[in-house]
Amino acid sequence: MTDTFHLSFWTDDLAKTKHFYSGIGCTVGRERETWFDLDFFGHQVTIHQARQPQAPVDGAGPGQRMLDHFGVILDKQRWLTLLQRFAVLNVEFRVRPKQSKIGQADENGKFVVKGPDGVGLEFKYYANESQSLERA
Repeated sequence: MTDTFHLSFWTDDLAKTKHFYSGIGCTVGRERETWFDLDFFGHQVTIHQARQPQAPVDGAGPGQRMLDHFGVILDKQRWLTLLQRFAVLNVEFRVRPKQSKIGQADENGKFVVKGPDGVGLEFKYYANESQSLERA
């Protein structure tokens, strides 16, 4: 598996932004009213509506700008190894490590740490790599 880059950012006009990226050949994947994922030449980009309300989630939320983050999609073993490394280093988790659907085809995990500049660094894995870019 090749590691897949993940980037998340805000836009003022979600529909216009989706139209632009679709127009250059990027495929829209999972999408909700206030955000969408797209396959950006084999990498996962998540674009959020800038003025959406944010509920607190594991240390993220209003005033902490959880949406300012980027990361990587690793295989599960590399994800677990990195998780252990962050634990040994006593790194603060912005979003605590969580795994879902363990042992199932759509198993996944993620956590976010806070970088020294305050930007979130998100680390994910998917049991099936195509989950990161497919339409939900």
